[in-house]
Amino acid sequence: MHAISRCVTAHLVFVLMLGMFARWAWLNNVERGPQPASCARCDFHKVGIHFGYMEPKLYIHTMTKLLLIGAGGFIGSVLRYLVSGSVQALSQSIAFPYGTLAVNILGCFCIGFLSELSDVRALIGTDTRAFLVVGILGGFTTFSAFGNETMNLIREGEAALALMNVGAQVLLGIGAVWLGYTLAYVIWR
Repeated sequence: MHAISRCVTAHLVFVLMLGMFARWAWLNNVERGPQPASCARCDFHKVGIHFGYMEPKLYIHTMTKLLLIGAGGFIGSVLRYLVSGSVQALSQSIAFPYGTLAVNILGCFCIGFLSELSDVRALIGTDTRAFLVVGILGGFTTFSAFGNETMNLIREGEAALALMNVGAQVLLGIGAVWLGYTLAYVIWR
């Protein structure tokens, strides 16, 4: 329970820091004029977050999005911990990070599926996308754990396992994204 309360505290602190940054950006960019053309194509705008070029109404909208993302990130982090730990325990292996592999492949599949529904079919709105894709999946999948575990394998002299980990994560991840897009396309064509 103590670990969960630390996780909640960390996420709340992060959300508050983002809120303070958004407020600072709004106060310091009022005089800057229209947003650059590249700004409309960035990932933040895909979920409706606007840093720097905000009116008070957009500030409230952005804070709502950040809270949705923070709540989703909390859920995704807890899910990552549970799924990764369960898969690793089921594999009964300490040599290869099967738990992280499973989380990354499942996350890649889910992001492919949800991206098809939101980007191509417009079936998911920006609030839902912020919560599911940026929040939950952002907290659920992490290649930082992948990089760290690969480096640990290299340091332990397990170059073959490190290479296998890199190959499996990248190839199966890309394959899972493609499978997610394809399945969403087949279901909703």
